[in-house]
Amino acid sequence: MEAIRGREERAAQLEQSRWNGFLLSRGWEPAGVSQVRAYKDQSTGFPHKYALAKVHPFIREWTELESDDLVKILGILRWKFGYDKHPKATTRKSVKDTPRFLSGAAGRDEKTR
Repeated sequence: MEAIRGREERAAQLEQSRWNGFLLSRGWEPAGVSQVRAYKDQSTGFPHKYALAKVHPFIREWTELESDDLVKILGILRWKFGYDKHPKATTRKSVKDTPRFLSGAAGRDEKTR
């Protein structure tokens, strides 16, 4: 857990790469601005991913999460769905929460032994 502290930004970058690989290996593809516009009225529950088309606008490299295209996509999602979570912020929060999650899991493992 200490290994994560102080390295959270790098860990967030790695988590984004891992997540990209996970989705890509399951047949998902990145969604651009035009795809988000085309699918925004056909949402399948989550305002930022389109499960039927298997496209997701956040499948991007870490550095691309500040691109003009993503800013436009986030604007569409905010306007249509009230979705205002930037993928960098949510990834950083997940990484920051990892030690708490791991310490809770370790405690549960000890109780079941």
